[in-house]
Amino acid sequence: MKTLFALCEGQHDAQFVGRILLESSRFEAYEEKLMNYPRPLGQFIKQRLERNDVDEVRVGRPNPTLLPARVLKKIDADELVVLIPTGGKYKHAAVIDLVKAITESFAPEMLDRPEYNVSDMAILFLQDANAMGVGGTVDLFIEKYSESLGAEDNLNGFRCGEWRMFRRAKAALLVFTGDDGQMGTLEDSLISLFETGNQRLFRASDDFARDNFEAKPESADKGAYASKKNKAILTCCGQMEKDNAGSSLAVVIKNTKLLDGAFDLERDSQWNKLLDLVNHAFSV
Repeated sequence: MKTLFALCEGQHDAQFVGRILLESSRFEAYEEKLMNYPRPLGQFIKQRLERNDVDEVRVGRPNPTLLPARVLKKIDADELVVLIPTGGKYKHAAVIDLVKAITESFAPEMLDRPEYNVSDMAILFLQDANAMGVGGTVDLFIEKYSESLGAEDNLNGFRCGEWRMFRRAKAALLVFTGDDGQMGTLEDSLISLFETGNQRLFRASDDFARDNFEAKPESADKGAYASKKNKAILTCCGQMEKDNAGSSLAVVIKNTKLLDGAFDLERDSQWNKLLDLVNHAFSV
């Protein structure tokens, strides 16, 4: 079984990527118990659970451990996609530690062991462009992840949207943008998808947020504030479906009918590029 680790920024990003893969009809939910996962993947996840410092947990707050939010299996191949939220684009130290743990546990010499049935591994990084743009996001990625990927050439020539083999792992970076293809976030595109799904409901949610969302403090980053406001609009919009009432944005994105058939995976788009990267993780 080949394993692709897809490192997403947040829980809702992970669910969105999972939604696209399922909508493509090329993937299905992988619902095995952890004890039945291919080795050493099941053991890797279990160890990360056990290594969590229980003494540091605060009751009533989310568990900080970087763990899979969803696992999908490619229908016509022995390939798993493990979607892991990282907590944000700038949580570099935690993500570097995770990447090092992955590359050590799934190194070729480890996977050669006869008791293991994971045969190959790759890592896909999924990040928002934000105000720094695609180029700036690529530059920051190179600065932060060269060492953990074993890039002795410091990722020279590395480009967004392409697989590349490094000394410790095969890796790729895909950057989500708004409509201009250079800046923005996944939420910018989600806004368009939700509006297309139900214009009346979207406009009502947008009007409600415009009138009631907390005003931007003088010190707040304009892009970050807009992203949070978009999340509020998306959550309000999705919660109008009775099965999603009271749900988080991650659950809304996973289940909302507004995204049924919303992805045109035939034309050139960032969704098509995502699907292409996932589909060809082990064929290039």
